[in-house]
Amino acid sequence: MEQLQQILGTVLVNATNSDPKIREEAERQIKKLEEHFSPLLFGLASWMLNTGNPVETRLLSGLILKNTMTAKDALTRKNLTERYLNQVDDNTKNFVKNASLQLLTDPIREVRTTSAQVIAKISLIELPRDRWPELIPLLLNNMTNPETSDDLKQSTLETLGFICEEIAPPVLASKADIILTAVVQGMRDTNDSVKLAASKALLGALEFSKKNFEKDNERDYIMQISLSNTTSTDEKVRIVTYEILVRIATLYYQYLVPYIQQIFRLTLDAIQKDVDLVSQQAVEFWSSLCDEEIVLKEEEEDAKADGVQPTRKCHYFVKGALQYLVPVLTEALTKQKEDTDEWNVSMAAGTCLTLISNTVQDEIVQYVAPFIDRHLQNQDWKYREAATLAFGSILEGPQVVIKNLIVQILPILLHKHLKDEKIAVRDTAAWTLARIALYHTDAIPNVQEYLTGVMQGLKDEARVASNCCFAIHNLPWALTQSKLDSIIPFYQPLVEGLLEASEKGDADESNLRPSAYEALNVLIAVSPETLIPYVEQIIGLVIHRLNKTFEQQPISNDDLEEQGELQGLLCSVLHVTTQRIEKNIRKYTDQIMNIILRIFVSNLLLLLRRKR
Repeated sequence: MEQLQQILGTVLVNATNSDPKIREEAERQIKKLEEHFSPLLFGLASWMLNTGNPVETRLLSGLILKNTMTAKDALTRKNLTERYLNQVDDNTKNFVKNASLQLLTDPIREVRTTSAQVIAKISLIELPRDRWPELIPLLLNNMTNPETSDDLKQSTLETLGFICEEIAPPVLASKADIILTAVVQGMRDTNDSVKLAASKALLGALEFSKKNFEKDNERDYIMQISLSNTTSTDEKVRIVTYEILVRIATLYYQYLVPYIQQIFRLTLDAIQKDVDLVSQQAVEFWSSLCDEEIVLKEEEEDAKADGVQPTRKCHYFVKGALQYLVPVLTEALTKQKEDTDEWNVSMAAGTCLTLISNTVQDEIVQYVAPFIDRHLQNQDWKYREAATLAFGSILEGPQVVIKNLIVQILPILLHKHLKDEKIAVRDTAAWTLARIALYHTDAIPNVQEYLTGVMQGLKDEARVASNCCFAIHNLPWALTQSKLDSIIPFYQPLVEGLLEASEKGDADESNLRPSAYEALNVLIAVSPETLIPYVEQIIGLVIHRLNKTFEQQPISNDDLEEQGELQGLLCSVLHVTTQRIEKNIRKYTDQIMNIILRIFVSNLLLLLRRKR
C-alpha cells in the first residue's frame, strides 16, 4: 500500500504539471492504476485526507475519486456502479466514506466542496440500495450539534444539496423530514455562507417534500423562513431564495393562497429596487405562475367540456395582480443593457409580459397601452425601445382590442423605428413587426407598405435583418388569396433581398443566413402560377451557390460544419422549388442530381479521411 501511495503521489503531482506531455503520461498511468481499483480508491482517499499534501493534488485526487463512480453516459454510469459494488471490498468502501465525511471539516473550502461531491456520488449508488443508512442522520447531527463550526455546517448543507440534486426524489422521500430539518436549521443561521448552502439544499429538496407541504404547520414554517430570506443582506441568498419561490410556484401552486399577498409585495419591491440578478428571479416567479395558470385554465375548460369537476383549481393570481404588476414590468423594460446579449431583468420582464398576455389575453392591453402611448416616441431611446418591446410582447394573447392598437402603431414602427439611430430600437421594431405578421396578419391595413418597410430592413445589421426575414417568413402563410395577390409586385424584390441578405458579410450572425433561406422557402411555396418561370430561375442560382461551396476545402471541424449547414440550407431551397414547379422540374433533374451526388461523395470522402 505504501508503494502504491508513492506511485500515486508522483502521478498526481505530474498530473498537475504545466507540461502537457507530462500530464498526458500521468493520465495514462491513472488509467493503468484503475486495474487495481479497490487499492486505488483507498489511495486516493488517503491522499486527499493528508493535509500535508499539495492542495491541488488533494483536489485532483477527489476529482478522480468522484469520476470513478459516475458518468453522464447511462451505460458508462451503469458499468462504473457495478464496478464499485462488485470490485471494492467493504473495508475500502467504509474507509472512503469515513474519509470523505472527515474531510467536511477540512480547513480548505475547495477540499470540503470536493469531498461533498464525493459523498453525493457514493450516496447515488448506495442510498437507492438501502445502504449507508447512517449518512443522513449523521449529516443532521452536524446541523443540530451546538458545537458544530460554521465551516462544517456549510459543507454539510452543501453535501445535502448535492445529494438532493443527484438522487431521484422517490429515493429521498422517506428521508424528507430529516433532510428538511437540517436544511431549515441552516436557513435560520446567522452565517450567510451557511444560509446560502441551506437555501441551495432546499431548492433541491422541494421535489420530494410533497407530504411536508400538505401539512399546514410544516409548510408555514418553510414558507416563513423562505420569505424572510428574500430580504437577506447577502445578494446570493436573495437570488436562491427567489429561485425557491419559483420552484414552489411550479410544484405547490395550490398551497400559495395564504402567502400570495406577501410574495406579491416582496417580488414587486425586488423588481423595482434590487440588483438585476435578484430582480430577474422575482420576475421569474410571476412567469412561473403564468405557466401554471395557463395549464390550469386549459384543464378547467377540458373538464367543463366533459361535464366533470377539474381536479385542480386556478386561483387567478396573475389576473388579481395585473393592474399593479404590469406597470412594474413595463418600467423594468427600461433597464436594458446596451451591446450585450446577456440575459437581464429587461428581457425577463418582456418574457413575463408575453406569458401574462397568454394568461389574461385582452385584459392586459388596458394596462400596457398607457406605457406604450407615453413612451413609443420618447426622446430617450431606452423608453422608445421599451415601449416597442412591451407592445411586441403582448401580441400573442389578445385577440380583439389589440387590433386598433396595431393599426395606430404600425406606421411608427415602419417609418420611424425601423430607421431609428439606435440599433436596439430597430431590432425590437423588426421583431415586433414579425410578431404582428405571425399573430395578427388580418390587422395589417396595407400589406404593400408593410413589405416596403421590412425589405429596407434586410439591408440593416444582422440582428435587424434576421427579424425582417422572420417577418417575411410569417406574412404569406396567413394572407388571404386577395391579399396574397397584392404582394406579386414585391415578389422579385423580396426574393432578391433575401438572397442578398443570405450572403451579407454578417450573415453568420444572429441566425441571419438560415432565416433568409427559410423566408425564401415560404415565398417559393406560396408563389402563384404566374410566377413559376421566375421561381425556375432560382434553381440555377442555388446550384451555382452549391458549386461555390466546394471552391475552398474545409480545414477545421468548424469549416466542415459551416459548409454542411450552408449546403443543407441550399438543398432545402431546391426541395421546396422542385415541389412548387412540379413537372417543370424535368429539365433540371440532371443538374440537381449531379450536385446532390457531388455533395454525397464529398461528405463520404471527408468522413473516410477523418476515420484514418
